[in-house]
Amino acid sequence: MTNHTITPEHIILTFEKESDHLYSLLATHPTLGTLFSNEKLPQTNTLKTAYSRWLKATHDYVTSTRKMLAASADALQDGDPQDRSFSLAFQRYIQEETDPSDGQGHEYWAANDLRALGSEQLLELPKHPAILAYERFFVSDAKQHPYALFGSKGVLERLSIKAAPDLLLGLQMSNIKNINSALQFISGHGELDL
Repeated sequence: MTNHTITPEHIILTFEKESDHLYSLLATHPTLGTLFSNEKLPQTNTLKTAYSRWLKATHDYVTSTRKMLAASADALQDGDPQDRSFSLAFQRYIQEETDPSDGQGHEYWAANDLRALGSEQLLELPKHPAILAYERFFVSDAKQHPYALFGSKGVLERLSIKAAPDLLLGLQMSNIKNINSALQFISGHGELDL
C-alpha cells in the first residue's frame, strides 16, 4: 500500500472530477439534457414534469443541509482544537444556508419554484429512498464521520456553480408556463455558490 498525502489541491481536483461526472449525467439526461444544448426542447409538459421532479429531489436534498451541518458541528464540539474550530465553522455555515429575510433554508426556494409551476403536490410525496439514506449517513450517523460532509458539499456545490448558468438559460428559453417565476433556486443558489 502506498502512502499518499492528501492535499487541498488533490481534494479540489477530486471534487471537480466528480462534479464534472454529475454534470455530464445531467447534460445527457433524456429530457433535462436538452436544456444544455441547442437541440429542440421536448414538449413543454414533459420538460415541466422533469424539472418539477428535479426540484422535488433538490428540495428534499437541501432540506438535509442544515441538519447535517448541525449534526457534524455537534459531533465535533467536544473534540480537539481543530475539531472545535470546524464545529464553529459549520455553525456559521448554517447561517449562510439560511435566508436572512425569513429565516428559511434554501429548500424554500425550491418549494416556491414548485408552487410557481403548479407542481406543489410533489412536496407531499415521501422522500426518495436515496435521499433518506443520504440523511441517515450525514445526519443520524454524523458522529461516526463528522468530516464526511466535505465530500458531498464540495462536489454538489461545484456542480451547482457549473450547471446553474446552463440550466437557467435553457429553462428561460423553454415554453414552460410561469417559468420565470420558477427559477429562484437555480438563480439564487448558483449565484450564492460563486
